[in-house]
Amino acid sequence: KATVSVLNCNNNPGEMTGELMFAPVAGPHGRKVLLARRKDTEGGDDEAGELPPADTPLYEARRHGRHASSWFVGSVVVEDGGLWVLNECDPTFHLLVHLHGQAAGEYKAASDLLHDVPVLRPYADRLRLLCDTAEAGEDTFYALNKQRALAFLLAKMRQLEQRCGTLSDWYERDAQGAATCSKQHQALQLISEYTPQALLGDLCEVVGIPLSDFQRQLGRSEQLFFTNFVARDVELKQRREEEEEEKKKKALASASNAVKKTMKLGRPKGNMTITSFFKKK
Repeated sequence: KATVSVLNCNNNPGEMTGELMFAPVAGPHGRKVLLARRKDTEGGDDEAGELPPADTPLYEARRHGRHASSWFVGSVVVEDGGLWVLNECDPTFHLLVHLHGQAAGEYKAASDLLHDVPVLRPYADRLRLLCDTAEAGEDTFYALNKQRALAFLLAKMRQLEQRCGTLSDWYERDAQGAATCSKQHQALQLISEYTPQALLGDLCEVVGIPLSDFQRQLGRSEQLFFTNFVARDVELKQRREEEEEEKKKKALASASNAVKKTMKLGRPKGNMTITSFFKKK
């Protein structure tokens, strides 16, 4: 967890506008995600349990940096080559990933569910989108409901379908130039990045796409994305070539060591050299 000053380039370039809390959390498919949100600017204190409002934006933070690079941020030049880009995201996705590791059907208070992910605590009200609830006095307890979770994912997927036309360059095209991957497939591919693996098969079943077909199309799209975008980056291409060269060197060294080991041990007993057949008896 760290605190940094933020440069707001959209409104007042060059003006320091606040502080962010950064926190790494477990993401879907075993990857780590770095989340960020503003700390309470109204006098509250995160450490004391005084959280910012529930409508506080949540961001995914990604670092873009290359050797000997610099960036323009508004009218400011960042010279060290490192630039953090914050993309606003829906906290419900990260709540779903976190909840999916909880025991099924076990009701817990929001404070217990989110005690180890303080960056998500302001968004506890969104648990109702994913969970069954039980009231006990003034307290509310939550248990993940798979059907509610699937309904949330499906609603988000339908929203994405309306926007997938702008991403058509990521997908294969037929002879007429039309994308061979339907908008439904495109939306499912995007939503799968935030869907726990255990729910992905259920989501595919709900939308009528066999999981095997989806995985096959996903593999083609990832390869096409690499060809159309990543491979054009000279630095990334060079890095990939260096990795391939390193693999070849390791394979060659392994083979060489195996030959040396065989020569050191000598030929097995019972074997004869070809010259022994020509020796005088």
